[in-house]
Amino acid sequence: MNDLYALLEQIKPVSSGLQADLGEVMHARNYPPGASLGVPGDVPEYFFFIVRGIVETYVISGERRIITAFTGPNEVCFEPRCLLASVATGHGLIALADTEALCLSYASIRRLSMLYPEFGYHLQHFVGVREGYYERRIELLSEPTDVRLQRFMELYGHHFHAVTRALVSQYLSMSESHLYTLLQRQREEYHAKKKKKR
Repeated sequence: MNDLYALLEQIKPVSSGLQADLGEVMHARNYPPGASLGVPGDVPEYFFFIVRGIVETYVISGERRIITAFTGPNEVCFEPRCLLASVATGHGLIALADTEALCLSYASIRRLSMLYPEFGYHLQHFVGVREGYYERRIELLSEPTDVRLQRFMELYGHHFHAVTRALVSQYLSMSESHLYTLLQRQREEYHAKKKKKR
């Protein structure tokens, strides 16, 4: 819980009242690899703050599952529209590793944002961050494949070890074999530069 408070404090100071109320309504939950935290078409119940592990966000388009984001420790995943009302989501969430999350119901969020103005500011910040991730993925797909990988590492390099190469290639909309070729090329360039410096 302290990590969440620290994250909120970075955005805007948290009043003692908000901190106390969050402590009362949030609860921790564990999800094994492959567990669903939300399904497209359902009305989501919770906003998640990830304590450990990693969560994939995806949408279904026809028969295709399209990965739109990865969320790891000290990050949040949620359906922005549910901050205002209980509506069905187009996104699904799935744990990719043993994941612990702090869960806060959308009903509690709506109540607390009415009581504490600063909490509305926190939520607005999180919405901007999430929308930024989705926009960057759309922009990323218009780039050449080597640039896509570079952009992915800028966005998700801190999660790279926790995501399978199959999922990375799916996110980047390229074949696994092409991803391996790009990674091998990166390694060779890195070692060549290292050798040159000696």
